[in-house]
Amino acid sequence: MKLTIDRARWYRGHGGSTSCLQLKTPAHDGPRCCLGFLALALGHSERAIEGVPDPTELLGNLITDERMNRGEVTNPECKIEWPRELIEIVADEDADDPHLMRVKGRVLLSRLITVNDSEICSEAKRERDITVLMHAAGVEVEFVGDGRPASAQTPEFDIDGRLIT
Repeated sequence: MKLTIDRARWYRGHGGSTSCLQLKTPAHDGPRCCLGFLALALGHSERAIEGVPDPTELLGNLITDERMNRGEVTNPECKIEWPRELIEIVADEDADDPHLMRVKGRVLLSRLITVNDSEICSEAKRERDITVLMHAAGVEVEFVGDGRPASAQTPEFDIDGRLIT
């Protein structure tokens, strides 16, 4: 899969407290983190990812094909498939208890979030690290546009969590 990240719309380097897949704006077109770009490329709508702190919120809402086919779920976004490397659950061979599970992909998600939100990472290192991490999930990244971060100043939010413009 090929993913294009537009530097002018990319929300990064502001720390984790304000970051989300896509910031809330009245026009529903706010800046987004690297995983927000991925969510859109996979087929999620801007409204669906707006204000969502990280993809685990979307992954937690995934519904089985069986329930979708029985008509219990009508939202087509519930059938969106994320790269298996980001979401697969595997047995932890190092665990003392064989029933313990670990979420292998969530390590990749966590690293992507950390790199994207880091306030001390250089832009060049951030892009390199995201490229390598996304590659591990089978996603080829291309960065386009100028290097100016979206919302160069720390954003302000209203009481409902919407970005104040």
